[in-house]
Amino acid sequence: AMVFKNVKGHPDASVVIGLLASRKRVGYLLDCDPKELGRLLNKAVQNPLKPVIVGPEEALCQEVVHYADEPGFDIRKLIPAPTNTPEDAGPYVTMGMCYGHDPENGDTDVTIHRLCLQSEDTISMYFVPGARHLTVFREKREKAGEAMPISISIGVDPAIEIGACFEPPTTPLGYDEQLDVTQVYSAAGQLRNGDSMIRSRPYRAPHHSISHTALIGGGSRPKPGEISLAHTGVLFLDELAEFSAHTLDMLRQPMEDGFVSIDRTYGKFVYPADFMLVAATNPCRCGYYGDPVKQCSCSETDRRRYMSRISGPLLDRIDLHVVMERPVYQDMDIASRQRSTGSKELREGVLRAREIQSVRYKELGISCNSQLGAGQVAQYCALGGACEELMRTAFSALGLSARAYHRVLRTARTIADIEGCPDIAERHLTEALSYRLPEKYFG
Repeated sequence: AMVFKNVKGHPDASVVIGLLASRKRVGYLLDCDPKELGRLLNKAVQNPLKPVIVGPEEALCQEVVHYADEPGFDIRKLIPAPTNTPEDAGPYVTMGMCYGHDPENGDTDVTIHRLCLQSEDTISMYFVPGARHLTVFREKREKAGEAMPISISIGVDPAIEIGACFEPPTTPLGYDEQLDVTQVYSAAGQLRNGDSMIRSRPYRAPHHSISHTALIGGGSRPKPGEISLAHTGVLFLDELAEFSAHTLDMLRQPMEDGFVSIDRTYGKFVYPADFMLVAATNPCRCGYYGDPVKQCSCSETDRRRYMSRISGPLLDRIDLHVVMERPVYQDMDIASRQRSTGSKELREGVLRAREIQSVRYKELGISCNSQLGAGQVAQYCALGGACEELMRTAFSALGLSARAYHRVLRTARTIADIEGCPDIAERHLTEALSYRLPEKYFG
């Protein structure tokens, strides 16, 4: 940390910077292991102290208001801010806590920024592109041609400053499951390289020889399994039909509930398990059933036995069933691939759809179509006349269950959102129905 005792224009002021510049220093201040700061702050947020209200005569601090249009107003004379180096654009405040809100849905965020006092009535702030939620709020305001109102607090209690620049859920917006995932990895003993927070969505791809305990969780001293380690991320099961049928069927309840409960005589353990299941399998053991070039060498009995490991109820819980046909030369041609939709464009469409859903379901406390309950599906995935007739025909022809019916509607709603359509059209429903596994591949 550095102390400035000669701040231009403020002969009686001393300014310290860098006091909270590292987790190690903050840990010393709060008497806490730096790796445990996230949990300490989360505990503090969950157990707040009620404010003590005093009268004006007892208050140690009184409100003083300055307006920028007052004669002689100069922010640089009000705030003692040092200029650290000759290259600086001006005097800086290094702990400006900025609070703003989303103009569309009212969500709020608070972050710490370095503020430059550039003139008597101008304070500049640098936003790192793509970082923080305040940047998203600002971009929405700019697109609408509006100024973004914010509040800036300087000199508040250090605990507030620390909490504002820490991981969720200490900030008002942005609890994007980081703490949940980190707690799971901590319980499983899988935090590596000194990491104190898991910052990206997990991707887990266990081998098909995995035991049901390692996949689901448990043991004599229960630990989270792969489905919990994939919480908020992707669980990829390659060669799905090679997994034990018993192991696969144990996925059914967690896929429905979003968590797994493990009971022992000495207690009950509940681990989150809200994952996206992605799976791949061959249609038979030799891999050539239905191939137009190579002949399948499996008997019908062998093929049915192979696919029977994947039960109907498990397939019913998978929204998209896509058959990958043998590629032709055009699929491998570089020029053809360059003309197709790329990952970047697909990602942008998904992000737009997620934003639409976030706004639509704000009052419901959910964020996407997959979280809609049966009653909510009826409200938000309503079908028009032609779509209703198509769904009635498909329901009987495909032998859809009630679960599959609701999943098809949620999928159609998502396809419409990606296209930016307010209502489900016939083409959206047709595409959603096409993602049900053809009967010939299902045993």
